[in-house]
Amino acid sequence: MLGEGGFIAPPLDYFKVLIELCHKHGILFIADEVQSGFGRTGALFASERYGIEPDLIVTAKSLGGGLPLAGVTGRAEIMDAPGPGGLGGTFAGNPLSCAAALAVLDLFERKDVLTRANELGERFQRRAREWQCRWPLIGDVRGLGGMQAIELVQNQETKAPAADETKKSRSTAMSTAWSRSPPAPTPT
Repeated sequence: MLGEGGFIAPPLDYFKVLIELCHKHGILFIADEVQSGFGRTGALFASERYGIEPDLIVTAKSLGGGLPLAGVTGRAEIMDAPGPGGLGGTFAGNPLSCAAALAVLDLFERKDVLTRANELGERFQRRAREWQCRWPLIGDVRGLGGMQAIELVQNQETKAPAADETKKSRSTAMSTAWSRSPPAPTPT
């Protein structure tokens, strides 16, 4: 699922075709689950929603519960191929972040996080579709699980992006959020 490009979920068969093409030509299929992983799409990994098994999965962000941590997970023959010290990363191995990751995984075992993400996504979709009927500025509503988006357009026919309206909406939302935030504690 594309994150920064507007939460775009490709058709269900897209990744199956792509992974077959990769394997046909000896190319590893790597799923970037940095934004979409750990329940955000209503499945532990977005790739599960597409019924595929990537050769490698890259994770971060939610993995560490807000602390800096990233990971690469893959089939044993791939992960065992580099020599000692051949795998590493900027956010690998921080003990505090690893403890947070264990707490995240424990949370997934104890709570029904995936069902909650799907419920929130469905609730968002229902409400946003009602808005779409009322306001032509909303050109598209899309997403998987809790990873949802509204696309603002100038015109329903052309679907031309409503850049100015988007900037104004974002500015209004941010100023509203900041005005409702509790004041920062004063140092003593």
